[in-house]
Amino acid sequence: MKPASRHDLPSSLEMEYLTCLEINVDHPIEVGNTHAGRRRVVPILGGTAQGPALNGTVLPA
Repeated sequence: MKPASRHDLPSSLEMEYLTCLEINVDHPIEVGNTHAGRRRVVPILGGTAQGPALNGTVLPA
C-alpha cells in the first residue's frame, strides 16, 4: 500500500458536533522547567461527556 499524498486528501474537512465535555480538575502540580519550557501536570478528577453522538463519564486519572 502506497502512502497517501496531499493530492489524495479531500480539499476540505467536514466537522460534526459530537459532545460537550465538562472536566473537573485539581490544582496544577509544577513539574519544573525543561528544555521545552515550563511543565505542569493537572490531575483530572472526573467529569461528563454529553452530546448527540457521545455520552459518558470521564474517569479520574
